[in-house]
Amino acid sequence: DISDQHSSRASYAGVMDAKKESSLRSPFLIFFLLFLLLVSLSVSSFFTRRAITRLEEVAISAKTSSWCPANGVWSEWVTMGECPTTCGGCSLAKRKRTCTSRCGDCPCM
Repeated sequence: DISDQHSSRASYAGVMDAKKESSLRSPFLIFFLLFLLLVSLSVSSFFTRRAITRLEEVAISAKTSSWCPANGVWSEWVTMGECPTTCGGCSLAKRKRTCTSRCGDCPCM
């Protein structure tokens, strides 16, 4: 009888130790899984934002490059006044041209 009581106490103690050990593991496991979830969401969010930004850049580039000259639309050069001849044969004429269209968001350069 005494040996049976001793063995049943030992098995009860073993069960209780296992329950304590598993109850200690549960908070750690939950914390670890939450940590992994947060890291996963952060990494996913970073790459999603990066991909969206890149797609926006491509869309803007495609929109402007298909119909808009890179430096705007300019008029022809117009000479302003006569060429001076007093510079020893190397005369320079003043010319001008104007930006006639900015083509949406394309600046004249």
